[in-house]
Amino acid sequence: MKSIRERSNADGIQKMADDPYLFCQNRQPDSTYLLGNSLCVRKYIPTAQKILDVRAKFPNISVADFYAPLTMPEELLKAHKAMTQQFVRFMDGRKILTKVILDYF
Repeated sequence: MKSIRERSNADGIQKMADDPYLFCQNRQPDSTYLLGNSLCVRKYIPTAQKILDVRAKFPNISVADFYAPLTMPEELLKAHKAMTQQFVRFMDGRKILTKVILDYF
């Protein structure tokens, strides 16, 4: 990476040659975001939002308690199962991964 940056025509990239382990530009938004490809995003955003909405109903519950089998709110479990079912349909035919996911939920 160092040699690639040293050969760059851009002064800013050349200056970053001394720090080849760092990204040259920070392109991350300052707000909360969900990353995924367009097909994934179209299918999962509503369900992912449902999970976030359910979690927001319980502001005093820790993440550990949200996902512990004995303390997970039923509504949250249902939202995760719905997303899992969508994911399984999306994965259609990828049996090994599908089985792992279904065994978890």
